[in-house]
Amino acid sequence: MQTQELPLRLPCILIGVSDEIHGENWKKKTFLVRTKGQYPKEVMFSIWGDSIEQLNRCQVNDHLEVFFNVQSKQVNDRYFTECNAYRINIDWKQTKEAAI
Repeated sequence: MQTQELPLRLPCILIGVSDEIHGENWKKKTFLVRTKGQYPKEVMFSIWGDSIEQLNRCQVNDHLEVFFNVQSKQVNDRYFTECNAYRINIDWKQTKEAAI
């Protein structure tokens, strides 16, 4: 399967972060964002492993740019789709402007 040529990225605002979940050889955190624009939507992302440190730098209401992949898995004849973030950039300019 060929991957997309351009990374998927989403400008958004952080609205919530879950507690970290640990397994034997892995760790995961989820976070909820709100998209920008005329019709904002809420999107839940997962972030894994060492990439969690990027999320730990963020605070609720920070303006972000999230780079991610989308993956679906089949379990018992049902499909579940997950958005997996691999890079998070904080837009410091917009975050500061929104705080004023």
